[in-house]
Amino acid sequence: MGLVAIAVRALAGYVFLLVLMRASGKRSVAHSSPFDFVMALILGDLIDDLLWAEVGFAQFAVAAGTLVVVETAVAVAQARWRPLHAWVTGEPLAVLRDGRPILDALRRERFREGELAAHLRARGVDRERWDDLRLVLMEAGGALSVSKAREAGAVERRDLARGRG
Repeated sequence: MGLVAIAVRALAGYVFLLVLMRASGKRSVAHSSPFDFVMALILGDLIDDLLWAEVGFAQFAVAAGTLVVVETAVAVAQARWRPLHAWVTGEPLAVLRDGRPILDALRRERFREGELAAHLRARGVDRERWDDLRLVLMEAGGALSVSKAREAGAVERRDLARGRG
């Protein structure tokens, strides 16, 4: 197969996948889930087969189109049925509460306390400052969300009056 044929197949596959992704909605590329990851792997393999002429364009289009229709149907079903959403995308999990790591949760996520410390250090929170944290969640995509404990505000005159009562 010539270089021009490969280029034409690559362009056709790219345009077709781009149209499919746009038709399936921005959600498919904006939020990454294990399902989206698997879809990307399979579509990547399909485009590889198209590029090297292991399958014809019609076969590629049917396979890729079917997968995108399934992905779109799963996304619609997830929006309507919370248990499916939780199963496909996962749920946030508290891994630290009130400055203390939740060891069972860390084990469930196969995440060591040292890794938690490294991620928090990257956010500017050293181990000595964990008491300043109210809650750390591991989001479905693996990112950490950090909620700091409410900081005390400046003392005001009315606060002093309450203290005397």
